[in-house]
Amino acid sequence: METLPKYMHGFWRIALCSNNQKILMDFYRKFYKVDTSLLQKGASLEEMQAHLLERLDCQTSEDTSFLKARCVDLFTSNLDSWRQLEELNLDLPKLMEQGTEVTISALVRLLEKHEKRIKDQKILSALIPRLRLFDDINNVLDYAYRNLTEKEYESFITNLMVQKRLDRLPDRKLSISLYLQLLLHGEPTTGLARIEADFAYNLFRVVELNAKIRYSAIRNLNKFGNIETKCKIFKELLKMNEKLSMEHPHYTENSEVHRQKLRIAFALIKIFEYCDDPPSLRTLLLPSDHLGINLMHEFLIGTCVESIDWVLKALPSLQPRQQESYLSIAYIFIFKNLVKLNEDKKLSEMFTSLLPLTMGSCYEVRTLAQIILHRLALECELNSIHIPVAESLISSVETLLGKKLYELQSEPRLILAEIYFMNLFLILYGIKLEMLARLLDPENWCHPPS
Repeated sequence: METLPKYMHGFWRIALCSNNQKILMDFYRKFYKVDTSLLQKGASLEEMQAHLLERLDCQTSEDTSFLKARCVDLFTSNLDSWRQLEELNLDLPKLMEQGTEVTISALVRLLEKHEKRIKDQKILSALIPRLRLFDDINNVLDYAYRNLTEKEYESFITNLMVQKRLDRLPDRKLSISLYLQLLLHGEPTTGLARIEADFAYNLFRVVELNAKIRYSAIRNLNKFGNIETKCKIFKELLKMNEKLSMEHPHYTENSEVHRQKLRIAFALIKIFEYCDDPPSLRTLLLPSDHLGINLMHEFLIGTCVESIDWVLKALPSLQPRQQESYLSIAYIFIFKNLVKLNEDKKLSEMFTSLLPLTMGSCYEVRTLAQIILHRLALECELNSIHIPVAESLISSVETLLGKKLYELQSEPRLILAEIYFMNLFLILYGIKLEMLARLLDPENWCHPPS
């Protein structure tokens, strides 16, 4: 620009930016007679703006507005501490409105180094909507963690996640109350919003924000929460589910209660290894729950418990709907522990305990028992485990059910024992039961429940 006449400097004369500050200052002194001491640390913002507006001959409102913003950027970048800001008694929300992202980053830099609570906490609320860079967000979170109370810090995180559509939590342990809040975060989507969210995921793999936040809470809990915290959260989730069941025994599909129970079940499954009281899981086995909820609870219990003696003992006296759930739990447990149960000489006994259910009066229970035992017998054969009752079951069930046995392979409870945790998300979306036969295909993995 030094080679050009002043009338050709145009917009660049008010940019106030250069990789070499000395060249910049020399340029302003030479061409515009600027007192560059007003651009250095310690200078007054008002004097800087007034002087530059006069010297750089800003004729339009656009030039004036842009130059004022660049002055704010330069002024805040020259500050060394947040204490300087407070001593100058500046209107910080107004300063943020006038400046650009450079101003915001400069303020965040000062805030991140500040070791005390700032005098006006409303500044944080004004700062949140203007944060753009993830590093800036992390720096503000660091300040908040050091200087705010636990309640204030949690409120700050929640506001930040909602306003900035942030789906990442700070890399540190959170309180139990905040974990619980985030695990159930978000209003359930219905109607067109639900359709649009599913369409966005299926076509573009865009996961709905609230689902991301909930899954982020689970990741954070598993990474930073200690065993005591996880156990307490697990028990609290069980209590919340039990309360929902008592207060809303006849909830409807896709209602808010249904969605809350889905989210609770999802969270329980993701942290099930921290359950130190498996019998407490029996509160999950309610005949009034919808099928998707029951399947998740059965998967959880069948995977979590160390023994199913209580399941086998209770089975004969239960109602048909409950018998189906208990059969499912027994099947999952036996399937996952087949070899060990055989080594402990318990497998044959379990086959014998479940056999009477294959001849019961209820068609649904009888058929489920038949296909479950048939599948377990095939697993025994595959693993070279020789149990007489299992070997005879294969041919008898195949003769009894004929071609229908092939059709029944899509029974969701038959697949539960073989799926991965991630596959279980599919159950949350109310897909047709025959589609559950595709659960083993990783291409069908889905995102966390909404």
